[in-house]
Amino acid sequence: MISRTVNKTGLGVNVKFSGDIQKSQVANMIDECQSGKCGCDCEAEVMKKIETINVSGNDGDVTIELQGLSLGVEEIEEAVSKCKI
Repeated sequence: MISRTVNKTGLGVNVKFSGDIQKSQVANMIDECQSGKCGCDCEAEVMKKIETINVSGNDGDVTIELQGLSLGVEEIEEAVSKCKI
C-alpha cells in the first residue's frame, strides 16, 4: 500500500509517498508529467505554476518538491489522486 501526503512549504508544495513505492516509479511519473504524457490529468494552469520539480528520498520514502509560490495544496492533491502509482 502507498500513502500520500501533500503539504504547503515556503517555496511551493511537497508530496510525500511512503510504503510500497520505488523512487524510480516517481521519477518516471515526473518525466511523463513534464513531457505532457502523464496520467494525473493535471490542468495546464497548474503546470504553468510549477517552476521546478525535484524528487528525493529512497524506495519506500519518496518526496516530490514542487516549487512555485502560487501552488495550492488542494490542486496538487487533486492531481496526485489521479496518478497511477
